[in-house]
Amino acid sequence: MKYLSALSMLVASLSLLEGIYVFFTQPRNSLNRTYFYMTLCIAVWLFGASFAYSGENKAEVWFWFRICSFGFIFLHAFTLHFVITLTRPPLTALGSIAPYLLYLPSFYFQYKSLTDSIVFRDFLKEGNFWTAVPAFDSPVFLLLILNYLLYYLVSAFLLIQYARRVSQRKEKTKAWILFSAILSTIFFYNLEPFLLPYFTEYKPLVVSPLFSIVWITLVGYAILRYRFLSYTPSKITQEILDGIDEAVLVFDSDLRFVYANAFVLQLHGKDFPKYGSLPSELSNLFGWFPEYRGLKSALSELLEGSRKSFSCVIGLRAIPRKYFQAHFSSIRDPDGSNSGVVFIGKETVTKNALFEEKRITRKEERVVEHLMKGETLKEIAKAERMGLRTVKTHCAHIYQKLGVKNRVQLLELFHTHHILPEGESERKLFLLSEKRHR
Repeated sequence: MKYLSALSMLVASLSLLEGIYVFFTQPRNSLNRTYFYMTLCIAVWLFGASFAYSGENKAEVWFWFRICSFGFIFLHAFTLHFVITLTRPPLTALGSIAPYLLYLPSFYFQYKSLTDSIVFRDFLKEGNFWTAVPAFDSPVFLLLILNYLLYYLVSAFLLIQYARRVSQRKEKTKAWILFSAILSTIFFYNLEPFLLPYFTEYKPLVVSPLFSIVWITLVGYAILRYRFLSYTPSKITQEILDGIDEAVLVFDSDLRFVYANAFVLQLHGKDFPKYGSLPSELSNLFGWFPEYRGLKSALSELLEGSRKSFSCVIGLRAIPRKYFQAHFSSIRDPDGSNSGVVFIGKETVTKNALFEEKRITRKEERVVEHLMKGETLKEIAKAERMGLRTVKTHCAHIYQKLGVKNRVQLLELFHTHHILPEGESERKLFLLSEKRHR
């Protein structure tokens, strides 16, 4: 049995390494974290099995079986949670707590596994091997089988629906790879320990956890070939982006938050998600922008490929009272499929915010509007129904408060600091320019 133990340890190590790699590529991403928990379940299952294969007596085999039971009992719950996070089916009735309700049956089965036998009735020594006797007559065993088969089948169904729904070729391929992995899991996890003993006289060695190598290999291929679960700017790219004196945000093809550069971190302060868990409202692109309704149509065209980029003036929810001349662009893989969206924003100032800071009165603000139109002092006096001397006084106060000497410097101030003339800019998203893909 030593070769089975060695093989189990090898597959457990590969699974854990794959999970750690995925986790550290983007630890704040809930999808990556859930996948890491899946690989941890496989590793625990195989780790316990490796000692059970080489157990000296029945008590030792039972002990290690109960240790590894956490892995196979919780694996299917984590798998369905992972698929739900990836495919995002409508679960409005239960909201965000729905995925966590999936674990309730697993806690019950784990309790029964530690206090009783729910999968195998006994272990028998057959020469150098331990064989298991499945508990086919146990109601709890049947419930466990029904539970994990249901979870895997629901996962497969959600992946089929996701593959049909998404337009990106890369996403479709990843969905079908996961679908193949889940079907393989259902088949191999049940073939040797349950199906063969039920229909034949075969006495199972319970080598089913070793077939986890199928799951690991398929997902590993998706990671290497399609950067599955590992989309994040490289270290070199991050250093370049961190050196830009503009706000940079990166989102994946599902518009989930991936990266914010140093400029954003400095503006936001020490409470930014980098220093803790990411708030749910900032987990996707629309949570970052108060004017998200105005972005939906333009972003849809961006992701579909009918538009390469667009620009606008917009605020960031995470950085209140600041506005940016923003540029949204799609990120494309070498095969042409969309892999995300990048936001680059140059901080700007609205006229209303500046006037409030400099204590410009409403009358002085109206005078500024006339000055920006190129009107003479006499024309301003006539339009506002005030004396010429009063207009000159207002101009003197305006220049003093804004730190300029004349009208030319006033216009230069507005141009240099990208001060927006529209008073409504604090409430609306303004598309400035766009480039359509032709």
